[in-house]
Formats: sequence, structure tokens, C-alpha cells
Amino acid sequence: MSRPPTILLANLGIPTGTGPINPTTVINAFMVIIVYRPIKARNYATQAVANAGNLKLELVSDFDFPALKPTLPFGQLPYLEDGDVKFAQSNAILRYVAKKAGLDGSDDLAKFALSEMLIEESVDISNLLGKCHYAPHKAEAFNEFFAPEGTLAKHLAYLENLSPNKNTAGGIAIAATLDLCVALEATCLDNFPKMKAFHNELISSSAFDGIRDLPMYYSRD
Repeated sequence: MSRPPTILLANLGIPTGTGPINPTTVINAFMVIIVYRPIKARNYATQAVANAGNLKLELVSDFDFPALKPTLPFGQLPYLEDGDVKFAQSNAILRYVAKKAGLDGSDDLAKFALSEMLIEESVDISNLLGKCHYAPHKAEAFNEFFAPEGTLAKHLAYLENLSPNKNTAGGIAIAATLDLCVALEATCLDNFPKMKAFHNELISSSAFDGIRDLPMYYSRD
């Protein structure tokens, strides 16, 4: 079979020429494209899942968001394009990539259920990080979140009783979200040995190669 044609990133259903994405960047047509900034945020787990499943994924960060925004389904990023499949919403993108990479756990209902539950838990923790990040008194909000009896500790206590599968999207998503927490509070997993070991194993795996050192979006400053 002949090599598939290349496509211009400007052909993401948005104007060409001087449009919001650099039209000089060329990629393989079989590659999944995610339009987002190269930061540790809502794309972090998705990129790790793609890596774990050997799914070829291109992160496009050369764009003009004001020009791109009117073309997006809900006016926000991230946005995914995979051939004729084009959609937004970070959690939908995570699940799509997991399905395509064969890491959604759907070969076993119990494994699938646990993976889905962990994805939702990772979303809950990410949302809490976002609330702290945008709180009027940011430092105080993070201090309360990371306190020994704080909100994160309560979530970790429940997670400590579970056995996440490192080969599912849910397990990878939890590891990615915990990595965001560790970047903000290095000792936050110290009282939860199972979760600390799980995080350390996953983050050091090839799933996080090339992305574990991305800059953080959230900050305590």
C-alpha cells in the first residue's frame, strides 16, 4: 500500500492562508491531532494514554486562539482531529484516544468499570486543582487542599483502597493527575504508600516519555 498523503495543519476545518494554525507545518494523515498548548493540564493524561498505546499523536501548539475559537464546537480547547472525526471536550478526547489505543478496558467489564471510575476521579481532582488555581486567595486555597486532613488526603484515602490497573486509561489518568499534585506539593503522597508507588511506577514508564517535563499550568504563586 502506498504511503498516505500528508495534510496541512491549516486544513483542520478552519481558514487557510493566514489562519489560526501555521499552514506550513505538515503531518501524516494517519496521525491523531490534538490542538492545545504544550503544558501539563487537561491534555496530560491523554498524551500519556496515546504513548502507552503506541498511538501516533501530534500536539499542535502553533495557533492563534482568537481566530481559532469561532471554529471550535464549544469555543474552547483541546480539540481533536482524526481523519473525518473532529470534536472537542477534554474528557471525550481522553476516552476516544483510550478506545483507539486499546486502553479503555473494554475487553473486560470489571476492568472497564474501574477505568471509567478512575477517569471520573481524576477529573474530580483536576477540577479541585482548578478551583484552587483560580481562587481569590490562591495560596490559602492550595494550603487547605494539601493539608494533612485536607481535600486531597480524603480522595487519596479512598484511592488507597483500590487497585488501579496501570494498563488502562483510568490508571494512567490517575497517575497523571497525581503527578500534577506532586508538582505542587512534593510530599502529598507520603502518607499513601500504595498511591505513591503507583504514581512513581507510572510516571517513570514510557507512557510519560517526552511529556513528564512539560511546564505546569497550575501554580501556587
